[in-house]
Amino acid sequence: MSFIDQFWHVFGWTSKHLPEEKRESLSKELKEARLDCSAREWFSVAVGVSAIIVVLCPSLLIHFLSLSHSLASSLVLGVVSGVLTYHYPHAKKKWVAQELEKDLPTTLRLMATQLNTGIPFKKALENSRPEKGLLSKELGNCLKQNKPLTKSLEELGRKTSSKTMKRTVMQLILTYEKGGQQNLKKLANELVQKQKNQIKEYSGKAMIYSLLFISLSAILPALFQAYVILGSFFMSKTVSPLQALLIPAMVFPAINVIVLGVIHHKKPVYLKE
Repeated sequence: MSFIDQFWHVFGWTSKHLPEEKRESLSKELKEARLDCSAREWFSVAVGVSAIIVVLCPSLLIHFLSLSHSLASSLVLGVVSGVLTYHYPHAKKKWVAQELEKDLPTTLRLMATQLNTGIPFKKALENSRPEKGLLSKELGNCLKQNKPLTKSLEELGRKTSSKTMKRTVMQLILTYEKGGQQNLKKLANELVQKQKNQIKEYSGKAMIYSLLFISLSAILPALFQAYVILGSFFMSKTVSPLQALLIPAMVFPAINVIVLGVIHHKKPVYLKE
């Protein structure tokens, strides 16, 4: 039994509160994110994650906070965790779209070249798809399905949120039916230029993220140490020895990890390899 089935078995009854409109939207995002479950099942996972956080966190937070603050913090963390889990397919579908797009320029250029030499369309598509990756898998599935290639490509276009991929699929279908491989090369050049613009945009943002990381990793801990020293002498503010140990040892590094995660998330997928 998968973890989704386990959550569904315990929290499945909560999915009846999911509105029909939200259910349809979530189902579409799950399909685009390549997550093999229904909207009701995923909603039960989100509820289950939230419930587990609410139940378990107080026993951990009670060492640092009062009982009321521990319960309140656990409730907030549980709600936030549930919301993040519920919206995970939205983030995953964007990653899927980027994975599909990253190898498109090379694939289209190779395919245009092979078509110009007289190689049949299906053979050119098979030869041009990447050796690995999501795009290779999806194109391979299109070629293997026991149905017309145009129908398989149309299905691929419907189950992705990427406008670039949808446009590519339409161009492949037009080329398969009417020819015009020069349009594939033109589209590939446009995608290369788009990737170059994304790299320039990321480079500008990376400088800001770097300054933020330096501030959080060096300046914020120094300010905390100053607060601990000055607060104990002049402002009657005290920090327990355990808090003074764990905050610099765990909280600040956790913040730095989050910032690094954001930087990595913002990086274009074709720069991560």
